[in-house]
Amino acid sequence: MFMVKIIPVIDLLDDEVVRGVAGERSKYQAISSPLCPSSEPASIVDAFLQLAPFDTIYIADLNALQNKGDCSTCIGALFKRFPNISFWIDAAFDSVDKLKVYRHHPGFKPILATEVIDSLEQYQHIATTIPDRQYVLSLDHKGGRLGSNDLFIKPELWPKQVIVMSMDNVGKNAGPSFDLLAEYQTMAPSKDFVAAGGVRDNADIVDLENRGIKAALVASALHNGQLDCRQWYRE
Repeated sequence: MFMVKIIPVIDLLDDEVVRGVAGERSKYQAISSPLCPSSEPASIVDAFLQLAPFDTIYIADLNALQNKGDCSTCIGALFKRFPNISFWIDAAFDSVDKLKVYRHHPGFKPILATEVIDSLEQYQHIATTIPDRQYVLSLDHKGGRLGSNDLFIKPELWPKQVIVMSMDNVGKNAGPSFDLLAEYQTMAPSKDFVAAGGVRDNADIVDLENRGIKAALVASALHNGQLDCRQWYRE
């Protein structure tokens, strides 16, 4: 197990893994990783699994998030190839119908992301259709809050797991947004918060652990070898 659960991130665009920087999705390019000579999704997952026996991987479907189709066929193939992995999927789930594409996959956990949710009513309509609140809420930030402000200040409506997404920090070796994480921890101390954006190295993981953060979404630090997963994984 991980003391701070490390969740590798895959950004998909046109069925290819791309490198995310600062949330500027129009500028994302196919990833060039020391871990793997390919940007093919299954190859990247295999490369992550060589680092540690991860049981959860986060996938952002950038086509869906930009209203340019989706990567559902590619993602479905990953579910079949890696049946023991739980895939957290962020695919612009702004309606109940969009969830139906993945519901037959037992490893599916949807991300309800504030950047695509316009109101509390929309959020609650979607959330109530998900059995046992088995979803993750992503509180998205890019130059401020993205989405309905009401949802950011209603912790009683949040599920147990909540991502604090700092898009400005993604891929920039900037460190996590500790102040932002602390703000939400103060609002909802009983929630399990997930840091997203900027995790650089083992020192950041130590800091997150000391602050009571339960998990971290990580991409660049894994590809670049700055984060030694073996130190954080314990049988």
